[in-house]
Amino acid sequence: MDHFIKYLFCFLFLFMNACTTFHEGKKAKHFDGKYFRNTTPHEKSLWQIMKLAFGGPNFDWPESVQLTPLKNFPDRVHKNIKYTFIGHSTLLVQMNGINILTDPVYSERVSPVTFAGPKRARVPAVKFEDLPDIDVVLISHDHYDHLDIETLQRLVKKQKNNPPLFIAGLGNDKLLEDEEINPHLVLDWGKSTQFKDLKITFVECQHRSGRNMLGHKRTLWGSFVIESPNARVYFAGDTAYSKHFKNQGSKFQKFDLAFLPIGAYKPRWFMKDVHVNPQESVQAHQDLRSQLSVGIHFGTFKLTYEKIDDPIKDLAKSLKLAGIPEHKFLVPQFGETKEVIIP
Repeated sequence: MDHFIKYLFCFLFLFMNACTTFHEGKKAKHFDGKYFRNTTPHEKSLWQIMKLAFGGPNFDWPESVQLTPLKNFPDRVHKNIKYTFIGHSTLLVQMNGINILTDPVYSERVSPVTFAGPKRARVPAVKFEDLPDIDVVLISHDHYDHLDIETLQRLVKKQKNNPPLFIAGLGNDKLLEDEEINPHLVLDWGKSTQFKDLKITFVECQHRSGRNMLGHKRTLWGSFVIESPNARVYFAGDTAYSKHFKNQGSKFQKFDLAFLPIGAYKPRWFMKDVHVNPQESVQAHQDLRSQLSVGIHFGTFKLTYEKIDDPIKDLAKSLKLAGIPEHKFLVPQFGETKEVIIP
């Protein structure tokens, strides 16, 4: 039965044509007129995708991990920065009186269907109804574990009189418009928008997009830089390691806070092109000149071959090898709210 479900899920992902969106625009360095591409090219064949699905060790994850959702956090934060880790790549970031939600996913599964695909091992660490009013939603790319239509629609409905601004990469506007996710804005790499006193820039990362194979690389993926008059925050979303980290470290000089993925990295023959492992996350921390980094993208959905706690253990080893104190690169507790002091 387990193999049947895997085959079914792969079929749905590869050939379902629902929600296929794409960008229509002029050719650019990272866009050939039809497909987006990384600065460091990589391609995976259908055979390699099938090999990944059926050819590796099947580490058991717990069916569920007990978690008591957080309730006590401020509605607004005007001094310093507070962040709350909700799960996977979903964070509540509060700064300058503005509430930002990153890659919000509250669904039970990250899949084109509700009956198959990766299932949540931990419930969201903040109940949806307990979220404060959100001003900005950052969407790094259109994979199901980062762009969850049901959650976005719930946000619009919950805040029907003051919906948040949804920001994503080029090509996602059709999907957002079709699903009535408004207001929304799509950005190219290097392009910015101003929201009150925050400057939000969509920046390059190495990954890919596609809610099915027909939409593969038809929309743009990326990371976000959030700048206030006195602080700079980096949200990586989902990325492999490449020279973009050093380039952004040089361009922005330093980051007060960086959210970097640490999970979903095995097997390396496949994942190296799209996901950092903990050792590379540590290198990214250094490249970005981050004063404090926080791990994300772990312990929520079983996406790859590692055990549920491997990212935490491997990050600790990598920090030790690099001579970096653990308090400089934190593994957040689910539902934990932390304050970052900005000088």
